[in-house]
Amino acid sequence: MPILRSSRSAFSLFELVAAIAVILVLAGVVAPAVGGKLESARRARARADLEQVSDAFNCYRNDTGIWPANVSFDASATTSSTLVGYACFYARPNGVERWHGPYLEVGWPTETPSAVARISGGESGGLLDPWGRPYVVHVLERGYAMSHGAIALVCNGADGGLDSTPLELLGGQAGGDDIVLLVTRKL
Repeated sequence: MPILRSSRSAFSLFELVAAIAVILVLAGVVAPAVGGKLESARRARARADLEQVSDAFNCYRNDTGIWPANVSFDASATTSSTLVGYACFYARPNGVERWHGPYLEVGWPTETPSAVARISGGESGGLLDPWGRPYVVHVLERGYAMSHGAIALVCNGADGGLDSTPLELLGGQAGGDDIVLLVTRKL
């Protein structure tokens, strides 16, 4: 007479709890490592974007003899504006000679002329920082802190606020979680 054995087709409660505990322990070890890499990748992308825009600023200046701006450039005023607009990177502005653009390939493509970024009417896009905000252009006037002036490109980092002082910007230094790239120290 054959011996009948019961076949077991399910996990016991103890086995399920043990498996879940192992998964939670592994997730607790892996999650912080992945989170740190994600922040590092965001900062690297922001730095690469700023370098690309800095190159566009310098190429525009080399070709035309003037610095790009949304409005007429004024080296005698300290200003701060988001990098929204700047159609001069995509199309020749009226009265500007020796323009050999476009100077940027990325941007908000649906406008004519294009814009670096757009934030309006609930719609955003173009060249935005990894946290979804426009980069910022700081122009420090000639004579500021006895300098020849400067243009600094800034990503305000994860917190979205400017942590750098004007003197730090003038020296190309970043405060807090800001990412700063100095375009020029002479206007």
